[in-house]
Amino acid sequence: MSLTLGHPIAYLLLAVLASIVLTWWLYRETTPELSRDQRLLLGFLRSAALSIILFLLAEPLFLNTSEITEQPVLGLLFDESQSMELSEADSTRDTRGYRELIDRILSATSSERVSLFGFGGEGRELPTIDSLSLDAPRTNVSAGLEFVRDRLQDKLLGAVVLVSDGRHIEGRNPEHVADLFPVPVITLVVGDTTIRKDLRIQQVLSNELSYVGREVPVRVRIRNEGHEAQAITVTMTMEGRILDQEMLTLPPSGGVAITELTFVPDKVGFFQYRIDISHLDGELTFRNNSQLLSLQILERERQVLLLSGAPSPDASAYARMLSENSDTQLTVRTQKAPGVYYEGSLAPLDMAPDLIILNGYPSNETTAGDISLIRAAIESGSSLLYVMDRSSDLVSLKGSLARFLPVRPRIIRSGFVTGFFVPADRAHLHAVFDISNRRETSSWSRLPPISVNQTTWDLVPGAVTLAHTTIRGISVENPVFIINRSLGSRSAAFLASGLWRWRNAPEDLDAEAGRWTELFTNLVQWLVTGEDDRPVRVSPSRGALDESEPVDFGGQVYDENLAPVSDASVLLTIEAPDGELFPYQMQVLGNGRYTIKLGNLSEGTYSYTAVATRDGGELGSDRGTFSVGALSVEFRTPYADPLLMRQIARRSGGFSISADNLDGLSARLAALPSFKPRTVTTESQMRLWRRLPFLLVVLVLMSVEWFMRKRFGLV
Repeated sequence: MSLTLGHPIAYLLLAVLASIVLTWWLYRETTPELSRDQRLLLGFLRSAALSIILFLLAEPLFLNTSEITEQPVLGLLFDESQSMELSEADSTRDTRGYRELIDRILSATSSERVSLFGFGGEGRELPTIDSLSLDAPRTNVSAGLEFVRDRLQDKLLGAVVLVSDGRHIEGRNPEHVADLFPVPVITLVVGDTTIRKDLRIQQVLSNELSYVGREVPVRVRIRNEGHEAQAITVTMTMEGRILDQEMLTLPPSGGVAITELTFVPDKVGFFQYRIDISHLDGELTFRNNSQLLSLQILERERQVLLLSGAPSPDASAYARMLSENSDTQLTVRTQKAPGVYYEGSLAPLDMAPDLIILNGYPSNETTAGDISLIRAAIESGSSLLYVMDRSSDLVSLKGSLARFLPVRPRIIRSGFVTGFFVPADRAHLHAVFDISNRRETSSWSRLPPISVNQTTWDLVPGAVTLAHTTIRGISVENPVFIINRSLGSRSAAFLASGLWRWRNAPEDLDAEAGRWTELFTNLVQWLVTGEDDRPVRVSPSRGALDESEPVDFGGQVYDENLAPVSDASVLLTIEAPDGELFPYQMQVLGNGRYTIKLGNLSEGTYSYTAVATRDGGELGSDRGTFSVGALSVEFRTPYADPLLMRQIARRSGGFSISADNLDGLSARLAALPSFKPRTVTTESQMRLWRRLPFLLVVLVLMSVEWFMRKRFGLV
């Protein structure tokens, strides 16, 4: 402990000396005259008070320095995923079991400070080793390592011992986490690294969406490990009903067999389908002999109506691009004469298409009755894409359909000029421009030129220009590609023709032509995507879960102005596969958000309904379905991955150990540079001028002096 002053000590001594001299001078003569002892007493009291005040004004500071030796902490991180169940009978550890191995690790590091952690899809602290469980549905090694790092960041973390089978399922690549990990990771592989007898479904491929009445192909990849070639059965069922079944012969051990099942859905909804393969004798586990497939079955494909004012290569190019999408039902009508079309009659439109594309339409041949049909379809909810062509009648367009467009013709001209397509500065930020090399704008000029009409256009409020044009090298601000979203409807316009050339570009322009195809596909998808203006939106965290995963729901509630409502009561009702209903009250998170954790549910397809109320009135509702499957992805590769574990150790500066070599673990830990004690020096300060006792002493001295002066008759 040491004392320091904020001012030089010489100044303090001079000030104290001056205060003593001043006090002597004041009390050298008094009226009435006092004795020498009385004057000395009063002088002492005043000098002492002034000296203490001067001492405190010098800002005295007591510094206390101490050193503490901090021992390193060892983080023990254990894999709690379901795949570890396959490791409990591992012959390389004499069948002692996973928990016995953990006890041996704790014994080998008993002299160290140890913190216990477990991980599956995320990390968690373990109060004791008895709290360890092997029920996590997924393995995220990166999440486990990052959890230990963050939780022990305020302590001297010396090393981490990672005990796992190395079957990383989800999350960041753990090798990249190891590259930047602050301390070495010591890895211990648990599980059999040899490939044992097993027949498993390796992959099931199918579209996420399908439609009633359309055949759905489902491709199944099956891997054979250790079994002889023999016949097996692959079966697809839904709610116990067999939809398709195939017989196939297994390839030799280590090979993969591929088969394709098909079925035709007959109803709309979210359904869960089960793929099963035969069980063979001697398999390591049967938990990977089945897999669930969840599909959303829709009532119909998206319907697109392509209307052309006259035959044109542009219309043919658009039709080809739309036909390439299997989810699109395309209807083409090309004007031949007033009220007459090459492909058939325009009327009646029995339902509003999802998207109407007007290519050079309306033309001079278009009747008022046909325009009325188009206008009625748009008013019923159809999105609109207008494409300029030489057959366009802009006078008719302005008088009949302009209010549905993102632009309106102001000064109509019939002439066309040649130009080039130039994306706007911030076009790459829009979802329509989510294409290859979207920030690269100069390559668009390599595509063939387009024909731009000389009409002057005005943007409607809220419309966004995504591209303009250059003519003879001069940038023209008149828009050429515009979109708009307002009042629940979406529209777009291409104010140029000749885009068919981009589909027929030479081979050296394949990349640029491909970008145009991507852009057009994105545009169609954006136009047919409806606006979500539901006041209540509730959904599970995932549409398809494993049986061991907890089911979490999140929701949002809005009023009629789409402002968040935070004081609503949201009742969530879950309907189980057997029809039983389970009501839950969702919890308020604030800002219109709600949540509920349901825990684990058994296998099956569930439906739910959420109803939001406030002050006794209903604000809105939402409904949907989700599925819970019995199979965990943990069993798709039922053997350990020592290579990944070695890479984690090497990249972090650690090492790998085996269960048979734990006796030397403590010594190897001590040899690590990061596993050395750390001496921490701490300093504490005491600011004496802020201490109350000094103030009390000064007050006492001055009070006593005043009392004595009064007693001696000086006051």
